[in-house]
Amino acid sequence: MAQIKTYARLKPTKKAYNGYVISKNVLTMHIPDNKDFVILGPQNNYRSNFSYDILFTNIFGCDATQEEVFDGVAKDIIQNFLNGYNGTIFAYGQTGTGKTYTVEGNTNRYSARGLATRALSMIYQELEKRSDQHISVYLSYLEIYQEVAYDLLNPAARSTIPIAPFARVTVVEGPRGSCILRGLSLHLAANEEIAQMLLLQGQANRKVAETPVNQRSSRSHAVFTVYLQVRKHDSDVLVKHGFIDHVYGGIGDKLLQFNVFTD
Repeated sequence: MAQIKTYARLKPTKKAYNGYVISKNVLTMHIPDNKDFVILGPQNNYRSNFSYDILFTNIFGCDATQEEVFDGVAKDIIQNFLNGYNGTIFAYGQTGTGKTYTVEGNTNRYSARGLATRALSMIYQELEKRSDQHISVYLSYLEIYQEVAYDLLNPAARSTIPIAPFARVTVVEGPRGSCILRGLSLHLAANEEIAQMLLLQGQANRKVAETPVNQRSSRSHAVFTVYLQVRKHDSDVLVKHGFIDHVYGGIGDKLLQFNVFTD
């Protein structure tokens, strides 16, 4: 049965807002009113006009590592994906809240790898154990910018001609309410190295711009998708067919989907 789980990750900041309390998996936010906002003591007890209790499956504090977030959020989803079930990780928040860091990570430190990079590593590590099956992994990377979809991995995007435009992708309705993406290229990734290279290439091709809170803020939504096909050896019968999408964008949300989406 499908389950929806929600997680919160608190971003470290030099000027932290202390008007919140965490109790297990409940985040209580106190919203101040200029006339009625009083600090009662050193334990961050507040009196305010508005308070909201928000229930999450789990809450990651400011000191949570990338590995802890991956283990808590993504591991089970990826394992289910490898067994034939689609799943989605959706990172939501305003510009500068850390969505890109959580999903993509920081390439300067190995320990700072994000959900997408770690997901690919786990997928290929698990697939190496399945010697009785013929497994094919395909990748695609879609960007949605100003309500127009583009293929970030289209061969034209790797052209030596600087002005070569990205191929546009058309979204049409398919059978049983599904969506068909016309013009989106699929790329066979025979090993993890190729998959990680395609992921980095797509990230480099995305639209970015500087904002007051982020020097390199993504200005689009993106969907990085991993397609998995599994067949028994010496058989043309498809045993499993699933995909992972990860969708993310600095404007407002990121989706990592296994099926996997990031926005």
